[in-house]
Amino acid sequence: MADPTPYLSKRVLVRGYLTQDPHGPELWDDNCPLNVLRLREPPETAKSRRFRLRLQYYSSLFGDKRPRVAVICSAVLTYHSPATRFYTEKYTLEAAVLVAVSPPRA
Repeated sequence: MADPTPYLSKRVLVRGYLTQDPHGPELWDDNCPLNVLRLREPPETAKSRRFRLRLQYYSSLFGDKRPRVAVICSAVLTYHSPATRFYTEKYTLEAAVLVAVSPPRA
């Protein structure tokens, strides 16, 4: 993601750690230049509900610490505006669907 331009408006497969902040779900990875990408989820399906429940369970294992639940999701990378205050808020992952959720490691 050092140069996200070729991927704009395209469905991409991304991996990272999924967490929740007061504004909603976000995908993050310390090795990614964008660091954090906000997720916008489509309406829930039976499959996405199973992934969401598994993610909630794994996240609960972290207690008060920020969860580090590894996921792979499919989403459309969207660019919003150069006027956005923070670099990472210029991009979101729209119609994000979880493809895989990995149990946390000790």
